Amino acid sequence: FRVEFPPAALSAPARLGDSRPPRDARSDPTMTLSREDGRSAEQMRPIFVKTGVISQAAGSAYVELDKTKVMCGVYGPRQGGPGTDKVEFDRGRLDVDVKLATFATSGARGKVAQGDAEREFSSMVHRALSGAVMTETFPKTTVDVFATVLEANGSELCATIAAASAALCEAGVAMRDLVSACTVTRNRRTTTATEVPGGGADGGAD
Repeated sequence: FRVEFPPAALSAPARLGDSRPPRDARSDPTMTLSREDGRSAEQMRPIFVKTGVISQAAGSAYVELDKTKVMCGVYGPRQGGPGTDKVEFDRGRLDVDVKLATFATSGARGKVAQGDAEREFSSMVHRALSGAVMTETFPKTTVDVFATVLEANGSELCATIAAASAALCEAGVAMRDLVSACTVTRNRRTTTATEVPGGGADGGAD
Protein backbone atom coordinates (compact mmCIF):
# COMPACT_ATOMS: atom_id res chain seq x y z
CA PHE A 1 0.00 0.00 0.00
CA ARG A 2 1.09 3.57 -0.59
CA VAL A 3 0.31 6.49 1.72
CA GLU A 4 0.51 10.12 0.64
CA PHE A 5 0.21 12.56 3.53
CA PRO A 6 -1.76 15.83 3.25
CA PRO A 7 0.12 19.09 2.69
CA ALA A 8 1.57 20.77 5.75
CA ALA A 9 -0.81 23.72 5.31
CA LEU A 10 -3.33 21.58 7.18
CA SER A 11 -2.98 21.78 10.96
CA ALA A 12 -1.18 18.83 12.51
CA PRO A 13 -3.21 16.87 15.08
CA ALA A 14 -2.68 17.86 18.71
CA ARG A 15 -0.02 15.88 20.55
CA LEU A 16 -1.14 13.54 23.33
CA GLY A 17 -1.43 15.56 26.53
CA ASP A 18 -0.81 18.86 24.73
CA SER A 19 -3.47 21.39 25.74
CA ARG A 20 -2.24 24.07 23.33
CA PRO A 21 -4.44 24.81 20.30
CA PRO A 22 -3.32 23.35 16.93
CA ARG A 23 -0.79 25.49 15.09
CA ASP A 24 -1.74 27.17 11.84
CA ALA A 25 0.90 26.86 9.10
CA ARG A 26 -0.10 30.25 7.73
CA SER A 27 0.59 32.11 10.98
CA ASP A 28 3.32 30.04 12.67
CA PRO A 29 6.79 30.87 11.23
CA THR A 30 8.24 27.55 12.45
CA MET A 31 5.87 25.69 10.11
CA THR A 32 6.74 27.67 6.99
CA LEU A 33 10.37 26.52 6.90
CA SER A 34 11.33 24.13 4.11
CA ARG A 35 13.85 21.31 4.27
CA GLU A 36 16.59 20.33 1.84
CA ASP A 37 14.40 17.74 0.13
CA GLY A 38 11.63 20.28 -0.50
CA ARG A 39 9.27 19.18 2.28
CA SER A 40 7.83 21.70 4.71
CA ALA A 41 8.49 21.48 8.45
CA GLU A 42 5.64 19.12 9.36
CA GLN A 43 5.25 17.27 6.06
CA MET A 44 5.95 13.54 6.37
CA ARG A 45 7.62 11.39 3.74
CA PRO A 46 5.39 9.42 1.35
CA ILE A 47 5.28 5.77 2.49
CA PHE A 48 5.08 2.60 0.40
CA VAL A 49 4.98 -0.92 1.90
CA LYS A 50 4.77 -4.26 0.08
CA THR A 51 5.10 -7.73 1.61
CA GLY A 52 5.91 -11.07 -0.01
CA VAL A 53 8.67 -9.70 -2.24
CA ILE A 54 11.20 -12.54 -1.65
CA SER A 55 9.76 -15.92 -2.58
CA GLN A 56 12.44 -17.97 -0.79
CA ALA A 57 11.99 -16.20 2.56
CA ALA A 58 9.50 -17.14 5.28
CA GLY A 59 8.47 -13.48 5.27
CA SER A 60 9.67 -10.39 3.46
CA ALA A 61 8.88 -6.72 2.96
CA TYR A 62 9.91 -3.75 0.83
CA VAL A 63 9.55 -0.25 2.29
CA GLU A 64 9.98 3.18 0.72
CA LEU A 65 10.13 6.39 2.73
CA ASP A 66 10.20 8.84 -0.16
CA LYS A 67 13.57 8.08 -1.82
CA THR A 68 14.86 5.80 0.93
CA LYS A 69 14.34 2.13 -0.02
CA VAL A 70 14.82 -0.98 2.14
CA MET A 71 14.31 -4.70 1.42
CA CYS A 72 14.05 -7.22 4.27
CA GLY A 73 13.79 -11.02 4.43
CA VAL A 74 13.07 -13.25 7.45
CA TYR A 75 14.22 -16.89 7.59
CA GLY A 76 13.35 -19.49 10.21
CA PRO A 77 12.75 -20.45 12.89
CA ARG A 78 15.56 -22.94 12.19
CA GLN A 79 17.77 -25.27 14.19
CA GLY A 80 21.52 -25.65 13.90
CA GLY A 81 24.02 -23.19 12.48
CA PRO A 82 26.45 -20.75 14.12
CA GLY A 83 25.40 -19.41 17.49
CA THR A 84 22.82 -22.12 18.17
CA ASP A 85 24.76 -23.23 21.25
CA LYS A 86 24.08 -19.78 22.74
CA VAL A 87 20.30 -20.14 22.43
CA GLU A 88 18.58 -20.40 25.80
CA PHE A 89 16.70 -23.59 26.57
CA ASP A 90 13.30 -21.93 27.06
CA ARG A 91 13.46 -19.32 24.28
CA GLY A 92 14.79 -18.74 20.81
CA ARG A 93 17.31 -16.34 19.31
CA LEU A 94 16.74 -13.32 17.04
CA ASP A 95 19.61 -12.41 14.72
CA VAL A 96 19.61 -9.17 12.69
CA ASP A 97 21.97 -8.32 9.85
CA VAL A 98 21.71 -4.98 8.04
CA LYS A 99 23.83 -4.07 5.04
CA LEU A 100 24.10 -1.00 2.86
CA ALA A 101 23.96 -1.84 -0.84
CA THR A 102 27.07 -0.87 -2.78
CA PHE A 103 24.94 1.48 -4.91
CA ALA A 104 22.95 3.00 -2.01
CA THR A 105 25.33 5.95 -1.56
CA SER A 106 28.51 7.11 -3.23
CA GLY A 107 30.51 6.27 -0.07
CA ALA A 108 29.33 2.66 -0.09
CA ARG A 109 30.59 1.80 -3.56
CA GLY A 110 33.02 -1.10 -3.66
CA LYS A 111 32.33 -2.29 -0.09
CA VAL A 112 31.94 -6.01 0.48
CA ALA A 113 32.35 -6.70 4.22
CA GLN A 114 30.01 -5.25 6.84
CA GLY A 115 31.48 -2.08 8.35
CA ASP A 116 31.32 -0.72 11.90
CA ALA A 117 28.40 1.56 11.03
CA GLU A 118 26.41 -1.37 9.64
CA ARG A 119 27.11 -3.45 12.74
CA GLU A 120 25.89 -0.62 14.95
CA PHE A 121 22.86 -0.20 12.69
CA SER A 122 22.10 -3.93 13.04
CA SER A 123 22.39 -3.63 16.81
CA MET A 124 19.90 -0.74 16.92
CA VAL A 125 17.38 -2.63 14.78
CA HIS A 126 17.83 -5.70 16.99
CA ARG A 127 17.15 -3.66 20.12
CA ALA A 128 14.00 -2.22 18.55
CA LEU A 129 12.66 -5.65 17.54
CA SER A 130 13.71 -7.74 20.54
CA GLY A 131 11.11 -6.21 22.84
CA ALA A 132 8.28 -7.19 20.48
CA VAL A 133 9.36 -10.63 19.20
CA MET A 134 8.14 -13.41 21.51
CA THR A 135 11.23 -15.61 21.47
CA GLU A 136 9.63 -17.95 24.01
CA THR A 137 7.35 -19.23 21.22
CA PHE A 138 10.27 -20.77 19.26
CA PRO A 139 12.62 -22.22 21.93
CA LYS A 140 16.06 -23.53 20.96
CA THR A 141 15.75 -22.17 17.41
CA THR A 142 16.87 -19.03 15.57
CA VAL A 143 15.04 -16.46 13.45
CA ASP A 144 17.27 -14.52 11.04
CA VAL A 145 16.41 -11.03 9.79
CA PHE A 146 18.40 -9.80 6.78
CA ALA A 147 17.84 -6.23 5.62
CA THR A 148 19.46 -4.31 2.77
CA VAL A 149 19.30 -0.54 2.39
CA LEU A 150 18.93 -0.15 -1.38
CA GLU A 151 18.89 3.64 -1.39
CA ALA A 152 19.84 5.92 1.51
CA ASN A 153 18.18 9.32 1.55
CA GLY A 154 17.44 9.86 5.24
CA SER A 155 15.45 7.94 7.90
CA GLU A 156 17.13 4.65 6.97
CA LEU A 157 16.73 3.31 10.52
CA CYS A 158 12.98 4.00 10.52
CA ALA A 159 12.53 2.33 7.13
CA THR A 160 14.56 -0.71 8.16
CA ILE A 161 12.61 -1.22 11.40
CA ALA A 162 9.33 -0.89 9.50
CA ALA A 163 10.45 -3.41 6.85
CA ALA A 164 11.73 -5.89 9.44
CA SER A 165 8.53 -5.62 11.47
CA ALA A 166 6.34 -6.22 8.41
CA ALA A 167 8.52 -9.15 7.28
CA LEU A 168 8.39 -10.80 10.72
CA CYS A 169 4.62 -10.43 10.73
CA GLU A 170 4.32 -12.01 7.28
CA ALA A 171 6.58 -14.87 8.40
CA GLY A 172 4.16 -15.69 11.20
CA VAL A 173 6.67 -14.95 13.96
CA ALA A 174 4.77 -14.28 17.18
CA MET A 175 5.02 -10.60 18.17
CA ARG A 176 3.46 -8.52 20.91
CA ASP A 177 2.82 -5.77 18.36
CA LEU A 178 4.22 -4.26 15.19
CA VAL A 179 7.26 -2.05 15.77
CA SER A 180 7.21 1.52 14.49
CA ALA A 181 9.89 4.19 14.41
CA CYS A 182 10.25 7.88 13.61
CA THR A 183 12.95 10.50 13.26
CA VAL A 184 12.84 13.71 15.29
CA THR A 185 14.70 16.90 14.46
CA ARG A 186 14.90 19.95 16.70
CA ASN A 187 14.80 23.17 14.72
CA ARG A 188 17.51 25.46 16.08
CA ARG A 189 16.99 28.27 13.58
CA THR A 190 14.12 29.84 15.56
CA THR A 191 13.39 30.54 19.20
CA THR A 192 10.69 27.87 19.20
CA ALA A 193 11.71 24.21 19.24
CA THR A 194 9.87 22.14 16.67
CA GLU A 195 9.66 18.37 16.53
CA VAL A 196 9.54 17.14 12.95
CA PRO A 197 8.31 13.61 12.29
CA GLY A 198 9.93 11.81 9.40
CA GLY A 199 13.39 13.36 9.69
CA GLY A 200 15.38 14.73 6.80
CA ALA A 201 18.79 15.57 5.43
CA ASP A 202 19.16 18.61 7.73
CA GLY A 203 20.51 16.80 10.75
CA GLY A 204 17.67 14.54 11.87
CA ALA A 205 18.58 11.97 14.52
CA ASP A 206 16.98 8.54 14.29
